Amino acid sequence: AAVAGCASAAGAKLRRRRLSLRVGAGGSSGALVFAGGGPGAGAAPVALALAAAAIAATLLRLGGARHGRRRAELLAIALRPAVAPARVPTAQRARSRRGAALGGALVAVAISGAALAAAAAGSLAWSERARLRHLALPAASDPSLAPEAPVALAELPPCASAELARVGRRVTAVLAASDGATLVGTFDDGVVRLGPDGAALAIAGLEGRERFVNALAEHDGLVWAATQGGLVALDAERRALVLLRGEGVTALVRGGSRLYAGTARGVFRVSAERGAEPMAVTGPDGEPVRATALAATGTDLWIGTASGAYSLPLANLDAPLLSRIARWHPLVFGAPGAATNVVTALAPLGAGALAGTDDGGLVRLSPEGEVAALRLADARANEVNPGAAATAGDAVVVGTQGGGLVFARASAAGLGAGRPLGLERLAVSAVWVGNDEILAGTAEGAVLRIACERPPGA
Repeated sequence: AAVAGCASAAGAKLRRRRLSLRVGAGGSSGALVFAGGGPGAGAAPVALALAAAAIAATLLRLGGARHGRRRAELLAIALRPAVAPARVPTAQRARSRRGAALGGALVAVAISGAALAAAAAGSLAWSERARLRHLALPAASDPSLAPEAPVALAELPPCASAELARVGRRVTAVLAASDGATLVGTFDDGVVRLGPDGAALAIAGLEGRERFVNALAEHDGLVWAATQGGLVALDAERRALVLLRGEGVTALVRGGSRLYAGTARGVFRVSAERGAEPMAVTGPDGEPVRATALAATGTDLWIGTASGAYSLPLANLDAPLLSRIARWHPLVFGAPGAATNVVTALAPLGAGALAGTDDGGLVRLSPEGEVAALRLADARANEVNPGAAATAGDAVVVGTQGGGLVFARASAAGLGAGRPLGLERLAVSAVWVGNDEILAGTAEGAVLRIACERPPGA
């Protein structure tokens, strides 16, 4: 049990999904039962420790039985009538010595095996601590408590929608540029520019992995496309500059007067003049922050990862001497917590942020570290598409994989959500909000302009 506790503590905050540990369940005395997290997910160190403990217990019982027989023999000799000095036959003494020696050896083997298993489990947990943040490890919880019931989406008034174009590919990003054009990023066909007259023109010059677009943003008079092959700056219909060439850029966000890009190597500040500057942001334990999503409030940069969310004051990124250790916000620890730590989308919500997840619904995050998850009764609405979140007034608009367009708003209970009628079954894969309108892209390749009444309360 001590070995299992050590392994669990080593990975206490390193989990992607919660895993319950129940003792004595299923009608087997002393049995350990794991629930949740998938079959065998992240349990290798714990399984090794439990196996070693079971072997140790068996060997100790065997040694104890032999020791008990030896004590019975000595007691019988002591209680014999004292007519003559009791003599133990030579063969019996030899057997007793061999039994005692064997019992001692078994005890030594048991202790050594348990120590070796504990060392192996501890070594594995330390050497793989970065990977363990994504794995399931046992967490003490009360399985008798019922999980939070999924919440039904409120029915919101219908939204008016008009199709602007069909690009023939899954839409992964959409942006209304300042020159009146609409830029559309696609899954594998680059960027399409829709003119004010509706004419569609593919941006030339994107090659290979640059044709897989993850995000679009406008900054310093250029449109920046985050792609799997680098960060490409576009000047109208012309490819003007490439930064982070060959690297997968997953997210873009404007924070103050700066533009930030997220990658698997961390966060970069980018500009046409100074290029891509690494911000060297790390987590509390020095772990690298591998960005899957970005958002910025007036004061903080929020970074989504596969291990939860991180936040850091924007002022720290402008001052080279200030700390760039970000605060970690694990989604699975909350009131209530989420069923996953994987962040697919982020958007500002009040002073904090709203996180969309891969299949755990929506999560409200506060700068002080409070977490409140909302799991929806419509299972498809819990699957938020990468980058498909944008702030609309005091709400956040979220695109889901088959659950339509969802509006989320802070509430006294933590978070509430609703969905406009008529958009329930859409796979909304990209969202942009501005000028009292919403631009949305779908998995089927449609680009929509959506106008909604202000929801009476999500």
